[in-house]
Amino acid sequence: MDGAATSADDIRSAYEATAEFRAWKRDMVAVAALRALYRLAEMDNRAALEAAAGFLEEAGAGSPELAFFAENMRSDATFWADIASPAELEAYVGAGLRRMGTTAFATETRKRLFVALWQSMPDTEKRAFLSRVDPKGVFRGKAR
Repeated sequence: MDGAATSADDIRSAYEATAEFRAWKRDMVAVAALRALYRLAEMDNRAALEAAAGFLEEAGAGSPELAFFAENMRSDATFWADIASPAELEAYVGAGLRRMGTTAFATETRKRLFVALWQSMPDTEKRAFLSRVDPKGVFRGKAR
């Protein structure tokens, strides 16, 4: 009987060490925090806004985990991006993009990154960007 309890404890401990569990736990904390914020907002909206801002600063996804095996790197990165806060995404993606200037990257790699950035933008922002960098439509005309 004791061996079964140890086995269940081992399974629980192993699961609690996974990124999936940490994400679930973070979600549960976020739900509890949102409920508390809604109650606080009913009494004092300004206090609720300040509490929410403080929570978001503290409840980020943390640093991306180090990928030792290349086959897991892309799925790990996707998972991290799914749970990261907007501030974390900006910080890590921005740092990575700035690092590209001092790192040898293949042209195709740069193109894939540019396409990913471009596709993440709504059409209105794409049009605004193009009107700023190419107001006369010179490049757009040649790209067709």
